[in-house]
Amino acid sequence: MIRYLPLSKYCSDFGDTVNAVNLRLKRGIWAHGIHVFKVSGIKERQVDILAVDEWKGKEKQKCRAE
Repeated sequence: MIRYLPLSKYCSDFGDTVNAVNLRLKRGIWAHGIHVFKVSGIKERQVDILAVDEWKGKEKQKCRAE
């Protein structure tokens, strides 16, 4: 399984938008260096699919509790 995807590929494959990702980062829902990070020498930010999957699991549990 591929763990890291360029932001544009992540958005394309998972139906998300760059604006939505930026908003999650701005609001502190996602964290730089955990969910999204910059690699030296690569122009586009990378998304950690495993970290995002873990975040989605936590959000799912919150929905069940409500």
